Amino acid sequence: MQHRTRRILAALLVMVLTFSAAPAAYAEEITDLPGTEGATTTEEQEDKETTTVTVSQEGTTLSEDSQSGDGNEGTTNSTDGSESGTPDQTTTDGEGSTSGTDADDADGTDGEQEEDTCTPPTVSYRARLYIKGWKSYVKQNGQAGTKGVRMTGLRINLNNPTKYSGSIKYRVRQQNYGWRSWVSNNKTAGVSGKYIYGLEIKLTGELAEHYRVMYRAYVRGYGWQSWVYDGVNAGITKPIKQIEAFQVKLVEKTSQAWNYSAVHTSADLTYAACVGTYGQLDTVKSGAIAGTVGENKRMEGFTIYLNQAKAGLPEGTIQYRAFLNETQTWTDWVSAGKFCGVMYSATGTVRRVGAIQVRLTGELAECYNLYIQAYTQGFGWLDWTKATTVSACEDPDNMEGVVGTFDYGYRLEAFRLQLLPSDEAFSESTNTPYKIKPEQPFTDEIIAAVKKYVGKKYVSGGETPSGWDCSGFTRYVYKTYFGITLYHQSSVQATYGVAVNKSKMADWMPGDLIFWSSKYSTSISHVSLYLGDGIMIHAANSKSGTILSDVTTYAKYMKLVSVRRIL
Repeated sequence: MQHRTRRILAALLVMVLTFSAAPAAYAEEITDLPGTEGATTTEEQEDKETTTVTVSQEGTTLSEDSQSGDGNEGTTNSTDGSESGTPDQTTTDGEGSTSGTDADDADGTDGEQEEDTCTPPTVSYRARLYIKGWKSYVKQNGQAGTKGVRMTGLRINLNNPTKYSGSIKYRVRQQNYGWRSWVSNNKTAGVSGKYIYGLEIKLTGELAEHYRVMYRAYVRGYGWQSWVYDGVNAGITKPIKQIEAFQVKLVEKTSQAWNYSAVHTSADLTYAACVGTYGQLDTVKSGAIAGTVGENKRMEGFTIYLNQAKAGLPEGTIQYRAFLNETQTWTDWVSAGKFCGVMYSATGTVRRVGAIQVRLTGELAECYNLYIQAYTQGFGWLDWTKATTVSACEDPDNMEGVVGTFDYGYRLEAFRLQLLPSDEAFSESTNTPYKIKPEQPFTDEIIAAVKKYVGKKYVSGGETPSGWDCSGFTRYVYKTYFGITLYHQSSVQATYGVAVNKSKMADWMPGDLIFWSSKYSTSISHVSLYLGDGIMIHAANSKSGTILSDVTTYAKYMKLVSVRRIL
């Protein structure tokens, strides 16, 4: 037994001495040990413990490390030098060169390893909605939030597998609080119960040098705003409007996605509207809405800005003019940066913009197309149209580049612009960018058709032949026969069109709206539709339904407040 023990010890001593004398030779044998052929993948690490083979500079050693299997650390493959898990793990010999890899040259020169930066950073984010609470996370470029429900908070999470250091920061502008403090990396921005009307996001550190964070907001009543980036406010603050949803994405500064946005939705093209009651509103960017939608506010004027130096745009500029309803005339043409219109706060004179015309000049007109769309009283959003040119404007009847309405007396309430390269397709409709009132619109045929509604039921809040109230009836007639959408409230309908002398019935025309109040009030509470010859039709009340009435007789019981011509 003792002899056998001595022989075993002697054999082990020889092996140790031999191994120490020739480490390079045994390094190749080590790579053939069971369990070391090929790198352990992350999925394998999550299921079992791994054995890591390392070669120290002092000599070749074999060590076993128990891994937790969380996928944060990987095992170096000493057969082909590929990596799994944590980058930059290599097996080196005593001279510091990578050993046991196919990349090594026979002369022992070091093989260079490329850093893995192919996987870009991404974001996920979620929105907190009023009453409904937190919604699920969405991936980059997805919609967080719900249209129609205001947001009260948000969180943004950054996934950064790159070698670049940095984080994502964000803040919100909130009801009763103003701008809140910056937060980062999945912390909550916003106080519960208070709506958000501003959003800013930015990257920090090395990430900000290589990537941009782009984002946009869905604003109540205004829809999606244009994409902004790197700390620019994505909301509308004048007038204050709630943000209901948002989108975020990270793009490389050299990518096509960034180049497109930088040229076409950045501060190169901006514009602002001056609106009754609110005055001068915030400047917005290409694609966003300037003015108000659904608030029945007149546009008094506007300004368009073009930053040619920043964008590297060719020679030329944007010129524009406004058609004023009260004077029925066009203003003079003005160039980018100049105000167009008549501001009530400065002049004390009310002038409503009814239409806008835009044109491009110089080389800018050859290389780019400018598109404009208008939101008008009565019709809402009309179609887009392309800006005209100086030469085309030599024709006094030229209607290229025109949006808005004529002869209706309708105000223009909002507009938006897009500037695109001339070789880039534009997919939006350009069929009907403006409306011109036809002659004698309320024909005998229409009068006969409207009279057939006599006997229809009166239903409070209704606006169809199955039942309607007074303003629901007039709304239905104008929408059905003329494509004009009136607000479902008599006092608001009294602001449409132009005034007609209420004391001179001879000036009234079929289709005019007649507004009434009780005998002892001036507040409008009823509306009827004039058919001519002193006769009107209206949804009177729940007892009478829809009836024909003599205007003079009806005036004995109700007070005639005003008459408005919509057509």
